[in-house]
Amino acid sequence: CHCQAGGNDLQLSYTQLKECKETVQNDNAAFSELKCKSIGKYEVRVNQAGAEYFGISLAQGAQKITSDFDGFPGMRPVGQAIEWHSRAGEPVFMIFRISFEEAGASKEVLTLNLVTPKSICPLASVATSKNPKANQQVRDLMTGQFAQVTTCPASITKL
Repeated sequence: CHCQAGGNDLQLSYTQLKECKETVQNDNAAFSELKCKSIGKYEVRVNQAGAEYFGISLAQGAQKITSDFDGFPGMRPVGQAIEWHSRAGEPVFMIFRISFEEAGASKEVLTLNLVTPKSICPLASVATSKNPKANQQVRDLMTGQFAQVTTCPASITKL
């Protein structure tokens, strides 16, 4: 889908993880790298090293923009797709569902991330447990509170 996203100039598209291709040829490898369909001029890669590391990156030639999920200890991906919101072919926002540990309990959230020339950084997280409006809430944050944000914040807004 390359359709208009709710009354603004952002185009919506998805990276379906089931359509990505594994690039590591060792069945016993502790490291996995998926190569996915491109977003604009960027090649999308999803990397995982055991349970300790998970990352999403955009690459174009020598330039590599990598996600920063440091604010979510013990983070595990649970989403089936990466949601991209782009302007003129350039990704601006990324939304992805993750699970992480907090105060000894597992939590699942949708993360709203800003794509900058140097990183993909979390802006906000919206809890999904018992929250049927989580998808709309995260998109409302994107088109409202964070619509004009161009730099990574010092802290993550948690709802």
